[in-house]
Amino acid sequence: MSVIGASTAAFAQDVVPAAAEEPRPQEIVVTGSRIRTTDTTTPAPVTVVNAAAVTDRGFTQIGQALNELPSITPSFPRNTGIGNPASGVQTAPQLFNMGAGRTLSLMNGRRLPTTAVGTADAAVDANIIPTGLIERVDVMQAGGAAVYGSGAMAGAVNYVLKRNFQGLELDGQASITSRGDYPVYSLRGTFGQNFAEDRGNFAINLEYSQSGVLKFPDREASRLVPFLATNPADTGPNDGIPNRYYILNSNTWSSTYNGAIWATTGTTPAGLLNVSGRPVEFNTAGNGLTTFNPGENIWSNLSINGGGVPYNSKSTLFAGIKRFNAFGLGSYELTDNIQVSTELLYSRTKSKDPLALMRVPQFDNTGTTAGGTQSFLLYADNAYLQQMPDVLAQLTTAAAARGINFVPGGSPLYLAKFADNLFKDTSQTLTTTTYRGLLAVDGDFSAGQRDFDWSVSVSRGHVSGRIQGWGLWQSRLRNSFDAVRNAAGNIVCRINQTTVTDANCVPVNLFGRTNISDQARDYINIRSGFAQNGQTANYVNDLTDYLASFGGDLVQLPAGKAKFNVTYEHRIESTKTTPEEADRLGLIGSGTKLAPMSGGFHTNEINGEVLVPIVGGDFTLPLVRALEATGSFRFVDDSLVGKENVWSAGLRWDVFRGLTLRSSLSRNFRAPNLSQLAQPQTTNVAGSGNPCSNATIQSGSNPAVRAANCLALFTANPTYGATGNPAIDSNPAARLSNFFDIGQNFFRTLVTTGGNPDLRNEVSKTLTFGLVFQPTFVPGLTFTADRIRLNLTDALSNFTAANFTATCFDTPGMPADICSTFTFRPDGTIATAKATTFNAGYYRYRGDIFVLSYRFNVGTLFGGRDLGNLALSLQATHNRMRDQSVTGLDVTHSAGTTALPSWVLRPQATYSIGRLRLNYSAYYMPAEPINFTDTVENAPVLPVKGNTRHNISAAYGLDKFEIRAGINNFTDKAPSFPYSAGYGDIIGRQFFLGVKVNY
Repeated sequence: MSVIGASTAAFAQDVVPAAAEEPRPQEIVVTGSRIRTTDTTTPAPVTVVNAAAVTDRGFTQIGQALNELPSITPSFPRNTGIGNPASGVQTAPQLFNMGAGRTLSLMNGRRLPTTAVGTADAAVDANIIPTGLIERVDVMQAGGAAVYGSGAMAGAVNYVLKRNFQGLELDGQASITSRGDYPVYSLRGTFGQNFAEDRGNFAINLEYSQSGVLKFPDREASRLVPFLATNPADTGPNDGIPNRYYILNSNTWSSTYNGAIWATTGTTPAGLLNVSGRPVEFNTAGNGLTTFNPGENIWSNLSINGGGVPYNSKSTLFAGIKRFNAFGLGSYELTDNIQVSTELLYSRTKSKDPLALMRVPQFDNTGTTAGGTQSFLLYADNAYLQQMPDVLAQLTTAAAARGINFVPGGSPLYLAKFADNLFKDTSQTLTTTTYRGLLAVDGDFSAGQRDFDWSVSVSRGHVSGRIQGWGLWQSRLRNSFDAVRNAAGNIVCRINQTTVTDANCVPVNLFGRTNISDQARDYINIRSGFAQNGQTANYVNDLTDYLASFGGDLVQLPAGKAKFNVTYEHRIESTKTTPEEADRLGLIGSGTKLAPMSGGFHTNEINGEVLVPIVGGDFTLPLVRALEATGSFRFVDDSLVGKENVWSAGLRWDVFRGLTLRSSLSRNFRAPNLSQLAQPQTTNVAGSGNPCSNATIQSGSNPAVRAANCLALFTANPTYGATGNPAIDSNPAARLSNFFDIGQNFFRTLVTTGGNPDLRNEVSKTLTFGLVFQPTFVPGLTFTADRIRLNLTDALSNFTAANFTATCFDTPGMPADICSTFTFRPDGTIATAKATTFNAGYYRYRGDIFVLSYRFNVGTLFGGRDLGNLALSLQATHNRMRDQSVTGLDVTHSAGTTALPSWVLRPQATYSIGRLRLNYSAYYMPAEPINFTDTVENAPVLPVKGNTRHNISAAYGLDKFEIRAGINNFTDKAPSFPYSAGYGDIIGRQFFLGVKVNY
């Protein structure tokens, strides 16, 4: 084990045989096994995070501390993409960037209910754990399924709680950034008491925290909104000039807040209607026209140096979050050998993203009728337009110049409007509530000079989540805009002009910024729970877990006692999603009808473990102070996916006092989750990747094959990429070079998504080997080094539309079964596509984990005076390989990229003397490319600059008080450019001040 974040804790040492008169060492259960033992050195690497790692950094949640571990890919509730909601607030640990579903979360060695939607990825939010009762967090790196079951592939995170907490502890903290924004407040109270002559104990922990909102314009790194565009300076594939470059501070020119006028259905500025030679939009009051400058059209509907809607105005970086956690812990010794215990958890998290819906109201010609985002048809007899005869005359004349008969009963024009003010509110809330109760009875006894222990427990977890916001009722919206006068001269919806079809229809005036009435909003808005990140409102996850174990001494061997443990587990899981009525009936957006989903499964699992000391105690050999073997086997019978056998074997070799070699080999698995198995088929308008687009044609796992396949496609289809310019259209290569699929940026593709009932378990084999060095000649020094080799096959791969298209074009011969999952429009853009889950891919991970720690009394350097203690540590993870294939035909190398840096380092120094404690830590990531395939020809930033942030804090204890203060990211290091890579801290310098009171 490696201990992290300790200011006064001792690092694990080999157990020294006790003298006969001394009490026997207490046996404990170490994460990675259910066998009780006195030795804390494990065959597989385990890193321990203690409570000091949370408080010294000013963290209010356990997840924040886990994000600091180099082997864990940080999981932040932040948004790195414009137009996406920031309502996701959960922090689920994931080792080696292999997905949260491949890192199992436990509390005191038992499973927790999945907090994600529909058991998606079986992820558990770390922030439901009570910080006031945390003893430590054990992070087992690599494997664990043979002991804990499905999901422990990359490893497991075990939250170990304090026992017999006594007293009253109150804690409060506030933080603010150096810019005066993003405030965070937290309050905590923990109370514990023994009773019945110390045979029983109960503890209660209550926590509340609240954080502010941070928007894209609030930070320069995100305010710039770097967006990749085709580089006009590029002259060819070997000129040393990138084919793309970043545009900054862009606008979407295709629609405006006040409403721009289009003449045609085209998607370039040429489609805008010119009045007196210039594009126009309505003025703010909506009673006249004003010149509109679309700017310099750089890419798609993005421009610079012009009008339109600022691209950075559409998203939130961090949603505002409110959390309340309550936890109760109790135990009572029925006899000297039998104890009953309970755990009760309640957690409620509510986030609010004020801009979550800002991508929805963009109505222009880059949208689609199917997606409900097409611009509004503007007819000459529009009642509100008829009130402006001068405007009507200008539009009629300009339309005639384009050959458009814009008269009552004639052809329409098109109003393109960013109509965020159509919403009652552009925010979206996500509320997650978690309940969990556990009852356990544990005991031990002796028989035949052997010690035995047993445990039975039952736990019940219930998670409910709800996403709620407003949606625009599409049919009502279109009917409301199409306003005319009836025979009585009143302004009505056209559907009510002669016969009243909908008496509730309220005409809406979309011209300008200030003319939408509250009555119109009431008619158009309807409650919706659909989120752009694919989550669905109103979900419920349930977990019931029965666990029984029996273990103890097996036989006395010369080196010590062989031990065993047998465990039976019966688990029942279910999920249910219930869309809001508007989503279920398909009233908003594309009209997709979101079907409810429900499903469940149960498992019966038997696990056996043995621990065999081969050499040790009084029986030693030269260079073999101790040698211990471990083994475990687990049989799983899943009601949905059938049977599975997994196992693990470990070896621990103490060469001499202070040096231990260790190794483990295991077969692990993960079962498909209920969403992957049972999600109903739905079709919705979404984004899709087109490998032939000029922004992506030089990317992918096989750029040369991609380019050749795209050229063959364009050669066979002369309308693909046609521009109207004969010189270009007659040349397939020229059409391909100029081709851009706007669906890469905007929702234009009809994507059918659903589950796959034929899924199997994914399986991995993991090998670890390493050493623990604690030299007796340097007391306080510990060095651990472990190498991890993980191969995962039959990976549960979530095939997105982009995965299907990329695999099709990156594979020689373009396999028909993959390429048939999508279709094209006549212009070459993607019209329809499919997304689902298959057992097709694989993962290969190779990495090294290092921990160096040294704790000593500073006074030993100066004649033995008491000058306090200094604890130094360095954690490092070296990611040498992480290859992922989604389809089995492609491969993505992410080790050595910004997604998984080749090295992640975390140095830390803690100095303590008397009541004072000072702490410094850093987090370092080296310069890396965004993609493994990046070259000077296709990457405008190569590499992304390295990023290091520094943190300092101090704590001083009084009689019953401890005051702490600190600065996180005290150098105010911004994320490396571009921000979309997520390489660094976007919040910036944060000051925190906290106080803890003990009674």
